Amino acid sequence: MSSSTERILLGLAAVTVLLGLVAWINRQPSLTVTVLNPKFRLVSARISHGTTHKLYLDNWPKGQLMELLKATGLKAGGSPLSVQTTNRSYALVARFIGGLTANTFDPNQVWAEVVDVSGTTTRCALAQGYAKAASPHECGMIWLLASPPTNNVTVRLTTRFGQSPLAEIRLGGF
Repeated sequence: MSSSTERILLGLAAVTVLLGLVAWINRQPSLTVTVLNPKFRLVSARISHGTTHKLYLDNWPKGQLMELLKATGLKAGGSPLSVQTTNRSYALVARFIGGLTANTFDPNQVWAEVVDVSGTTTRCALAQGYAKAASPHECGMIWLLASPPTNNVTVRLTTRFGQSPLAEIRLGGF
């Protein structure tokens, strides 16, 4: 085999390993989304667990691949928003767009609350977020959950003070 063929095969093997690693890291419990406002669209959502919660401004696999490439010393664009916690915690990390006003998509205007089977709601603490004013308005947020999620809870996204429900995310696979 020639050295160029060996390099190509080695490169393909490295890419395959990286993609497999990204897929393994990206495994998630199931999330069932019900959109309650037709102007609202959830682009991506996931539950994060650990002491670092990241919000990639693109999709998760691409963001994780870019971080892996940076770790190997290669130049790769985009840095995620990141939240560090002192103890291991759970967080809901979500990106969404919609035809609502830019003010509605201000990180302080969209709230997440956990609703348990008894109907009790607990507001999640907003840890980090961003909003883009360009239309359609895009927003991304990291909310810390007060307790570990279970299969019996729903996370409801609403506008401030619960005025307008946007979506419900049913958690499963925990």
